[in-house]
Amino acid sequence: MDTDAWRASAGGVFVCGSPFAEVSTVAWALAEHPAFWTSSESRFLYRLFGSRAGLERPYLYDLYGTCNEDGAWLRANAVSYPEFLAALGEGIGRLFHARAGRKRWVDNSPENALLLDELLHMFPDASFVGLLQPTRTAVFIEVARRAGMTQQKVRELTALNALYSERLTQAAGAAPDRVYLLEENDLFASPDTAFADLLEFLGEENNEAVPTAFARRLLQLDLPLADARAALARFEKTAPALVA
Repeated sequence: MDTDAWRASAGGVFVCGSPFAEVSTVAWALAEHPAFWTSSESRFLYRLFGSRAGLERPYLYDLYGTCNEDGAWLRANAVSYPEFLAALGEGIGRLFHARAGRKRWVDNSPENALLLDELLHMFPDASFVGLLQPTRTAVFIEVARRAGMTQQKVRELTALNALYSERLTQAAGAAPDRVYLLEENDLFASPDTAFADLLEFLGEENNEAVPTAFARRLLQLDLPLADARAALARFEKTAPALVA
């Protein structure tokens, strides 16, 4: 099969979500499927194109607006913002494709959830998987990493999760054929079903190696899935004020 023709038939996949969600675990689990390849978090997309201090909108949007004034090249050549984004994404996509070979690449940078409006245009053939996480898991991870947890920190984690959930939900509402929302509770309760549904959305056959790899060890929680379930259940009982 011609490589370029194959690549045109199925785009890459962005897995993203809260910094405390099992984004990398999902990506590496997908890489157990023969159709997918992944590597380290790219991280540069949000750093290049995301928001800057004091700006709620992406820096890239401001850059385009500044360079699209009367007499500017973008204005003179009638380059729209979506076309501008797609041109940038084409070059970056070549980097991902070159490393993935004949497989579909999977990026696992959590913060890409905050740049979805732009990424949908930059990578028109890509699919997006957004992980929705309850605050209790983020709190559990923070407690495990360091001693002490204040109500202020809980509020900050709640606000962070709400921001990611809002962005992901908005993107899924705008592009339901390209953005798939995956609830952590469903993923933890029944990974076989969760990944079967996800693979169907991505247009690939189900593969038992994917949920098996996921259950082996959750990278954020640093536990096998069965142990993580038990630890979270104990945490809810022993620290109800922190997870209410």
